[in-house]
Amino acid sequence: MTASRRERLTTLPDGTLTLAQLWPAEDEPPAWACIVGGKTSPGAITNGHFYLGPIGRRQMGRLADAGLYVPTDEPFQDEVAAAQGIGFVNLSQVPRSKDDPETLTLMREHSPAVEAELARRDVELVISMWRHGARELAGSEGRPGFHPNGTSWGAELFRMPSPYARAIEAVVIMDELRDFLEHHRLGAHR
Repeated sequence: MTASRRERLTTLPDGTLTLAQLWPAEDEPPAWACIVGGKTSPGAITNGHFYLGPIGRRQMGRLADAGLYVPTDEPFQDEVAAAQGIGFVNLSQVPRSKDDPETLTLMREHSPAVEAELARRDVELVISMWRHGARELAGSEGRPGFHPNGTSWGAELFRMPSPYARAIEAVVIMDELRDFLEHHRLGAHR
């Protein structure tokens, strides 16, 4: 269920319209990192982009500040990041607006397919935007920052701080990512 960047939406097997995974185009650097979300929000489907709300923009800003990608004035930073070798996927593409038990079950059920896609693409760094990605891809939520377990295929896994974390706490956690990117030669940082 992946799509080129021009194909912003896709249809699930049951006919439900949803946000497509976003990967670099063929003429761009291959995916060396991937930002993994939990559920696909109805708003993301309406807009056709990842992380357009205020909380998502805050998290994307933190990633740009840490050096994961170079932001531009473009309105859609997901496309900017994808052009720099960063993929975007959600554990569940089924549209959901809250983290109720059914949504958590959908994330758990769909995470093996996400894991297989990330491994197939040999993604070196996984950014878990919320705690769900760390739980499903590394076996436990862990604390924000680098997860001690990593992934089954050997990629590093970084769990973002809560969007509601105090600024000083978030800075300390994001400095872990900044330091990692400065000292490891991954994808675009080679």
